[in-house]
Amino acid sequence: MGSTDVADVSWQTPTAQIRCTTYPANSPGHSWQNVSCGNSTIGFKGTINAGKVIAASAIDIFINPDVLIGAKEEFEEKTVNGYLCPIPDGVPPTIPGQ
Repeated sequence: MGSTDVADVSWQTPTAQIRCTTYPANSPGHSWQNVSCGNSTIGFKGTINAGKVIAASAIDIFINPDVLIGAKEEFEEKTVNGYLCPIPDGVPPTIPGQ
């Protein structure tokens, strides 16, 4: 579906992601269709829903600190060898089509 730098970040600090509907299905990424929904009821409702999920997750952690302890243990276990960037040193960035 796409990529972001969150994969690299997740090797440095625990991360989590959620996806909420904020624009019509099958709209191209970074398109005017998506942008136009930012000031619509679709965008508002999706953003409010995302905020509720994030807030509920924080409440869960406060109520049950074992969740945070388990997440920290899992993070330390999965990152014990550190991060190895798959791009070799010295490789210059390229521009597609050039």
